Amino acid sequence: MKLIDLEDGAQIVTKEYLDTKLERLQISIDKLVNTFDHRLNQLDARINRVERAIGFAIAASIAQIITALALGMAVILKA
Repeated sequence: MKLIDLEDGAQIVTKEYLDTKLERLQISIDKLVNTFDHRLNQLDARINRVERAIGFAIAASIAQIITALALGMAVILKA
């Protein structure tokens, strides 16, 4: 394709015009990347909260098991 084939009405597409369009495209891409990055950060924060909650639940379950075993041993040793 020749440059003359890229005419917009009576105006030939110039390097400045293409540079401007490229700059606008880059700004749009940057906005999309920033939005995507923000959403990934939010997802990562949610995953971290869930992991902490699971860790606390596991620790509480282990504590209950240890308590039950200790009480069982106390009853056995008392008898």
